[in-house]
Amino acid sequence: MSYEDEIKKWRKKRETDLSEGIMIGDILWSPVPEPERKDLKLNFFPINPELVLDAKLTLSDVKKERILSKADGTPTNPFLEAGHVEFMYNNEQVRLFIIFDKQINGYYVGFRDSTCGKESYPNGRLLLVEEIEQELISLDFNKAFNFACAYNEALPCPVTPQENWLNFSIRAGEKKYH
Repeated sequence: MSYEDEIKKWRKKRETDLSEGIMIGDILWSPVPEPERKDLKLNFFPINPELVLDAKLTLSDVKKERILSKADGTPTNPFLEAGHVEFMYNNEQVRLFIIFDKQINGYYVGFRDSTCGKESYPNGRLLLVEEIEQELISLDFNKAFNFACAYNEALPCPVTPQENWLNFSIRAGEKKYH
């Protein structure tokens, strides 16, 4: 399967998961309001293979509880900071912390870039970190996706912490919903 076909398949699965729901524990759940699920179409940046970046993954020996702020200024439930990823982009060394999510039993990095609030969701986007058993990994920003709250204003939304704000554009992955 070509890389482009792989990303198209991932995008279709993303739409299906949001339309039909995903299992979180014993619950089938979707952040998209029921009336919008039937003909759900997400918007994506063009596929950009140059935004598959090699990164160094460093997991912490101990996951540290961390409280973030929600968009309304109130504190979030604790997140577990689990380490960081480091990579080079445009001759700049970038370091982003990663979160362990107990609900999905997985790792992700939240980031905010200069497309946020214009072409992509204002609070940032997420990217799963799937190769946690390796020190050198690939971060495929073509698989960046929106926070659940991007689809439903009733859901609380964490604000991406400033240390994960990028001063450049990541023109890959999911765009704003609607």
